[in-house]
Amino acid sequence: MNFIIFSSLILSVIATFMLLFHQVGFSLVLFVIMFLGFLISILKYNRRIKNNKYLLYIIPIVLLSSTYFIFNNECFSFLNYIAIIVLFNVMVIGSINGNIKINAFFNNIINILLEPLDHKKEVVEEIKDLSFFKNSRKENLRIIKAIGISIPILGVVLYLLSRSEEVFAKLFRNLVNVFYDFDIGNIIFKIILLIIIFIYLVLFFYYLVKVFKEESDYKEPKMINSKTTFNILFVSLNIIYLIYVILQIKSFGVYLLKDNSHYAYYARSGFFELMFVTFINVSIILISTRYKNKDKFMNIMSTIMIGFTYILLSLAFLRMRFYEITYGYTMLRLFVYIILFTEGIMLIPTIIYIWKRDLKLINIYFVIGVVVYTLINFINFDYVIARENINRYSKTGELDIHYLVHSLGVDAAEEILKLQSDEQFSEEIYQYKENLKIISDSYDNSWMAYNIGREKVKKIFK
Repeated sequence: MNFIIFSSLILSVIATFMLLFHQVGFSLVLFVIMFLGFLISILKYNRRIKNNKYLLYIIPIVLLSSTYFIFNNECFSFLNYIAIIVLFNVMVIGSINGNIKINAFFNNIINILLEPLDHKKEVVEEIKDLSFFKNSRKENLRIIKAIGISIPILGVVLYLLSRSEEVFAKLFRNLVNVFYDFDIGNIIFKIILLIIIFIYLVLFFYYLVKVFKEESDYKEPKMINSKTTFNILFVSLNIIYLIYVILQIKSFGVYLLKDNSHYAYYARSGFFELMFVTFINVSIILISTRYKNKDKFMNIMSTIMIGFTYILLSLAFLRMRFYEITYGYTMLRLFVYIILFTEGIMLIPTIIYIWKRDLKLINIYFVIGVVVYTLINFINFDYVIARENINRYSKTGELDIHYLVHSLGVDAAEEILKLQSDEQFSEEIYQYKENLKIISDSYDNSWMAYNIGREKVKKIFK
């Protein structure tokens, strides 16, 4: 319990004074790393970890939190909060229970977040048993007195050292500012907030160590007895896909002879339909594997359908590629490539699953999704879109300047400002630069909010 109290105190101080009242940046990475470090130490010390493999989710959690320090992408900033919370719960539930039951997962997330509040009495009883509270009154007073004397002395020393050394002053700027501008109301509010966070963290850690246990009424899905329906369905669909692929090969040749706009319309008109068909194929295959007896013919037909699904994914990729070449690059169009790429990877374990049913396919799908999502966070999409559209402009003379200056984030600033020498876009770029200056001036300059992407924008105006 001593370590839980110590960990909660450190984390509550970081959250209150470094994280909550600053722009998200370096402080989030610091908090996440320390939080995970304390949590794993507490769980291991109390022997609560049953499956160490789930601790590997620490990697994507830390990587996703680091994007708030490296990039300034508005698209991912909200999504990553959700992703981090989901991955954190997967790590905790999986490591404590040894596995995760999908049907109980979301209930367990709510339990982990809210149920700690129901165990206040137990925590109070645990704290009363600590050695500090069993000490004599005089001994406790000595400890409190020692702390009370030490804190002001440390504050004065930090203040004096910061006045003599500029680098040291910058490091402890926010602490020193307490002496420069003492706002009693603000200090009291932060202390109250710190106490609330501290109490919740103590309850949270206690709940995970002493109480949490995954509850589930999981039932094995009923197995399918009849194989006739699926055999007819697989054969019919495979014949249809064969005919469709042959016609598509001929269609590509016809439309390529026409101008780009004709082919772009053709590509756009059928792209999403092809994507939807591939999802249907995977769903049918997964449902068919619930047939209670392995059937070689069904497995062969399923494998052939996977082959046609790869062809359909390739056709969808080509359609989107031609459409993009004609109309330019956008965030949505890049995301489409990622979805196609991810589905293509997921089909590989699906083929194995068709022939080897004991494979935990849903778990593999989840891991693939996590890996892909984490990796794409380190693609500077705004920069790539701006660069590719500007390169396209140099070749074709066509550019949607409105999309660049109004839809992309500050990570694209360096590329967009390359157009300021182009008289055709002088007005738009001038206005864009003015808005960028306003945004730059509003940034938090403290080290807790440090962000590489925002620093690049600041340098533009130095």
